[in-house]
Amino acid sequence: SLSLSQKKGSTRPQRQPLDSSMMQGDDSKQPSDMGSLYTLGYAPWQPTQLREQAASLSAIVIDTRLNPRSKTSYWCKEGLVSSLQDRYVHLQCLGNVNYGGRGSVIQLKNPDLAVPFVSKILKEQKNNVILLCGCGDYKRCHRTVAANYLSSRLGLKQFTHLYPNSKNNKCVKVNASASASTSETASGTPAPMTRGRLGARGMTRGMTRGIAGS
Repeated sequence: SLSLSQKKGSTRPQRQPLDSSMMQGDDSKQPSDMGSLYTLGYAPWQPTQLREQAASLSAIVIDTRLNPRSKTSYWCKEGLVSSLQDRYVHLQCLGNVNYGGRGSVIQLKNPDLAVPFVSKILKEQKNNVILLCGCGDYKRCHRTVAANYLSSRLGLKQFTHLYPNSKNNKCVKVNASASASTSETASGTPAPMTRGRLGARGMTRGMTRGIAGS
């Protein structure tokens, strides 16, 4: 993710598009015994559209931003919790530590912490997951790196980038890499995970015990 603001006189590192081999989607079948993984950049969306999309997909929305803040109140954590309620959770461990121009390479904070949590949603509950960030262009967004990493760890063959009105086929299917060992996935200190209320759809507070934040 890239910062929308830059100090006067500073030079922003140029973000290169992600590996094009990850962008060629096909019709590979997903495992039939688990949910599907989606990503969404909220820049072109309205909050009501996101809420309706999450409901139509029976999906849990995982906020992958390092810090879930925005100049627009309804894209802040508090606004998303209010709108999505039980469908929202923030996983800081999937955030890009180089967000805001601190580096040109995407570096996930500690994605391994997210694997069992996402696995429980997809495999045990058989619900879908939407990885949320603010970037409109998935080719330059860390959520694509996160989706590829989770897919490779969980055995998903592909994931899907959503756009407004995805019911009308406005989406992009992407092949997942066979390997999670990409230069963008880096280790870091264990990251706290903050969450909304997780009472619906069989999700319990116990799922986040030990790594829950505020």
